Amino acid sequence: MADFKFDTYEEQTPELMEEKRSSGFKKGLLVTLIVCLVVGLGTYLISAAIFGAKVKEEQEQGEEIPITNESVKILYENVTYGVRGTRNDKFLKEQSVTLNSFSNYEKFYYALQYSLPGDVYQTGQKDSKGNKIYRLPTSKIDSYMKEFFGPNVTYTFENSLNYTFLYSIEGNNVGRMTYNQANSAYDIVFDSNLGIIKNDNLVNEYYTKLYKAYVLEDNTLKIEEKVIFTSLTQNQDFYSLAIYKDNGHTNLIEQKGNMSKDEIQALNLSVDNYINKAATVSYYFKVSGNSYYFDHSTIS
Repeated sequence: MADFKFDTYEEQTPELMEEKRSSGFKKGLLVTLIVCLVVGLGTYLISAAIFGAKVKEEQEQGEEIPITNESVKILYENVTYGVRGTRNDKFLKEQSVTLNSFSNYEKFYYALQYSLPGDVYQTGQKDSKGNKIYRLPTSKIDSYMKEFFGPNVTYTFENSLNYTFLYSIEGNNVGRMTYNQANSAYDIVFDSNLGIIKNDNLVNEYYTKLYKAYVLEDNTLKIEEKVIFTSLTQNQDFYSLAIYKDNGHTNLIEQKGNMSKDEIQALNLSVDNYINKAATVSYYFKVSGNSYYFDHSTIS
């Protein structure tokens, strides 16, 4: 997950976006002037009164881009990151998330997803149990932090932490990390392996979907995610399923009662069935150099 550029959708780079906007604005202005000369100022003012609100709304929403764009998919994967097949639900449960919303450990959680096997190296040493000690420079961690949170991120080095990496070293993906101030690095012992978490629930706690993406006027990238939340209760052999718009289960979308286990399993719950009533999580990414970083998110 290295720095990326919007190379598969040319209008996503700040330079090309500005160039295209500038060109489009000039052409639009010329057309408007011609129309004004032909139909008169009065007609122009009437049209502006009728369509002005819609135009303003479109300008604020920005230019829609395909969600299949590779960079959009990467950014979405970054904020929905989770190991062992389960994402972190921070952005689904907090109404607004900014840089100040993250604990120091959460910053490490999201930043270390950028770590690659080649970033760590053997020290030639072993711990008391005979495990090899690897080392990850703090300069790498600093680059990870800035890649996710941007150039203004601040954090402190945790003295120790356990972290499940996306890769394995000698068959183990769980690293015990100890801060080594003298070497400006973290000493890591990979001593266990955790697999995918098995989900045996009849329904998930929530269902999500990457929905839309936009480039706003200031080159901010906005990604929208749709989400519904569920609550399943059982009374003897029957179940009651409630679908909500919010994590607090206060905004009910639909209630289904007296359902058997087979009927619940046959539902094949999906956000698509409630797309117009589902909550929208909006992620905003700012430009830094040739890449985007997370700025904030909101739920509506």
